[in-house]
Amino acid sequence: MTDAGGPSLHRRLVYIDLEVASQASNGLSWSNHAVAFLMQTSTRLALNPVTVTNLSDVTTALQSNDDGPVVGVVVRANPKAQALVAVLRSGLNMLGPLPHLFAVILPYVNGEVASRCFEAGVETFWLPNSTSDHMREYFARLTHQDQTEQLIMALSRAVRLARPDGIVKTLRPIEQSASWDYRAAVAAARGREALGEYAAAQALYRSAVELEPMFRPARMALAENYLITGDFERAHGLLVQLDREFPADVDRKSALASVFLEKKDFETARQFAAAASALDPNHTRTIEALAQIHIETKEYAQALELIERMREVGPYFAAKLNEVGIQLSQTGDLQTAYRLYETAHKVVRPELRYKITMNSALALRKMNDFRGALALVERCSNEYGGMFPKLEKLKAVLLEEQKVAS
Repeated sequence: MTDAGGPSLHRRLVYIDLEVASQASNGLSWSNHAVAFLMQTSTRLALNPVTVTNLSDVTTALQSNDDGPVVGVVVRANPKAQALVAVLRSGLNMLGPLPHLFAVILPYVNGEVASRCFEAGVETFWLPNSTSDHMREYFARLTHQDQTEQLIMALSRAVRLARPDGIVKTLRPIEQSASWDYRAAVAAARGREALGEYAAAQALYRSAVELEPMFRPARMALAENYLITGDFERAHGLLVQLDREFPADVDRKSALASVFLEKKDFETARQFAAAASALDPNHTRTIEALAQIHIETKEYAQALELIERMREVGPYFAAKLNEVGIQLSQTGDLQTAYRLYETAHKVVRPELRYKITMNSALALRKMNDFRGALALVERCSNEYGGMFPKLEKLKAVLLEEQKVAS
């Protein structure tokens, strides 16, 4: 990951070269003009261009704010690149549901390629015949953001940094736009989910789907919300519909596996997990489906091995891990519960770590490891930028119990 020289600037544009990252960089001359235009224009507009050629650097590039906020993402890719949809989705999760911030450099676009990009809500393409005027339109959108778009980006940063105060502060003005702007509705729903308010998030996702039925990320988020809230029939219906529209999607197959696991239909769940694995065996959602099968069959050691390989785990599986950890604690298997919580803490998205850390501390408390539990409370405080009422209360209880025990 490299900065394109010069002084540190306030706003950054991330250029992700999946061709180089996948070592499939043959015949790229068709895109040289687009890349040169990208670098020249971003520098002229005081957008510090950051180039990423390693897939492992994508998350860091999109979330780091050392040199200012990311305001745009351009991806160069082979149309068949497996990582394309995942990278675009990751960008939308971090920057916010603002498709106009993204452009994809491709040698061609057909129905299949367009459908892959539409999965992330992105529909701006730079092709070999794209003119400079066409590409300038993208930069014009980046440099003329309205107040709602700025608020959406601010809220997404607050969610990503797991700052409840920042989330609440930004939510109020965004929700005022949610009744007419599907992007505001999706952003607000993610904010509510980060606060653990899944019913409120569901209403906002429904509003977003009604406002813009073609924005698939909102429909997928609604299906996952149904999973979290236990409405498995609605989750199943929506996921089947989405799967028909684009069958080659790992997230759909894995989510459908989760639906059937919740219904205790293990045979069908394994079929969907196998379908996800056939598409991409190393995708986090594929591993999630396989790990959940082991969890449901109480094969916790195998599940933990798989969970170690996951990254950026979302709210459904994070909630599932919390639920299983609580069950293990209640049955007295505190060591397994603690291992599950600590493994989960390493792989879930930052905004989802709070409850996991709290439950992990409670597991140590039951084992009379007060020092370890207090260390986790301190870690949680550091991660979230301060103490919260529940943390303060738990810390006070732990200090008193430690004093009595000594």
